[in-house]
Amino acid sequence: MASERRTITLKDPIQFGTETITELQLRAPKAKDFIGMPMSGHTGGDIIKLAVKLSGQPDAVIGELSIGDFMEVADIIGGFFPDGQLTGPTS
Repeated sequence: MASERRTITLKDPIQFGTETITELQLRAPKAKDFIGMPMSGHTGGDIIKLAVKLSGQPDAVIGELSIGDFMEVADIIGGFFPDGQLTGPTS
C-alpha cells in the first residue's frame, strides 16, 4: 500500500501562477505524515495539512480547492485507511 496512489480530476481546476492544475495525485499516507496531528477529532485544517503532504502540492493550491473537490480529496484520504481501524476508547 505504501506506493499506492489515487488520482482526482478536479471539477474546478486551479490556476497557480502560469499553471492550471486539473488533477491531484495522492499517495498513501505513512506514519510520519501524522506527526503533530491529533489521533481523533480531526479538523478541516488537519485534512488540508494531510492533503498537502500526500499530494506534494503547496498549501496555496490545496487551499484553493472548491468545496466539492476538497470533499472528494477527504474521501480519498479516508479510503486509504482500513475498515475497523482503532479509534481509542468509546467511554
